[in-house]
Amino acid sequence: MSVWSSVAIDEGPIGLLQRDVSSGRIAHAYMFGGVAGRLPADAALAFGASLVCANGGCGTCEACLRVLRRAHPDVEVIEPAGTQLLVDQVREVVRAASRHPVAAGRRVIIVEGADRMNPTAQNAFLKALEEPPPSTTIILLAPSPETLLDTVRSRCREVTFRTPPPADIAAILEAQGVEAEDAQKLARIGGDLERASRLSSDPEARELRSELVTRVIAPLRDPGEALEAAEWLATQTRGIRDRVADEHKSDRETYSQWYQETKRVSDDRLRREQRRAEQDAIDSSIDDIASVLRDLLAALQSGDIELLNEDVSGEITERARSLGPAASARIVACLSDIERARRRLRANANVLLTLEDVFLALYRQLA
Repeated sequence: MSVWSSVAIDEGPIGLLQRDVSSGRIAHAYMFGGVAGRLPADAALAFGASLVCANGGCGTCEACLRVLRRAHPDVEVIEPAGTQLLVDQVREVVRAASRHPVAAGRRVIIVEGADRMNPTAQNAFLKALEEPPPSTTIILLAPSPETLLDTVRSRCREVTFRTPPPADIAAILEAQGVEAEDAQKLARIGGDLERASRLSSDPEARELRSELVTRVIAPLRDPGEALEAAEWLATQTRGIRDRVADEHKSDRETYSQWYQETKRVSDDRLRREQRRAEQDAIDSSIDDIASVLRDLLAALQSGDIELLNEDVSGEITERARSLGPAASARIVACLSDIERARRRLRANANVLLTLEDVFLALYRQLA
């Protein structure tokens, strides 16, 4: 079980990074681009672990375990403080890049949200890219690398990630011990590797998805029921913050000797982890709602097409029949409303109010 086990895909960017490690030809800076969920971030941690592990990323030694828990002194992760990566954070990256490793032969700096740097921050970052110490490797995570200055991109080795197809996701889940039939189902409904893995290992996540799908299939009787559904979903996703806090506390108690950060830094990290987990859960829930609507469209257009939510195909087919063929336009309009709500949520709109808009759209279009 290596550090690549949860992200390893035979072809493409993972194979490229593994070849760099095995050959010893490590670039001073990488840019991981493309929209692929948390895959680039997971790959960056695996790559970082393989660079500081004496065995190239065995996944079991202390160095690997510390990297995967973001507690290795030579692998630093910089995250945006809000919607932007601030100039002060960039200057800290520049300072960190100049430091020598303390426990391994290489220092690795992972910068999340690098495409959220404004031009001033990017120009400040150039110093770290222009004068990198030979023992330092910088990894920029930039889902939209085209927003960065050419002077930044030209100094990085670009690695583009794409969401792996369901067959690859299913193969990874099977390698983790998931039964073949379950792996195929989870790969289909999960949408990406991280979500499929979470559904495979987290009964509460599966239960939440199942109840949400059931609520979306059933017709909402009035606006009050729509608002009640929105409150229910907002409450479920808020509860994820408590789980993250419990895991954060457990990690720091179990591995207290690894964490040298101050309480303030630890609290800031916890808040970022909670915010990211809640946002991921909400985004996944929007995907689940949209999956039901797309299944309804498919059921209206063809009776023999495979549905995403195959386990409730009977309920979806019955609901589509009750809506009638003329409902297709309303379903498409509802999907548009939901995608607008998703964009607002990603821009830090009020969660409850936005979810209310989502369920009211379901009521208006599908009542």
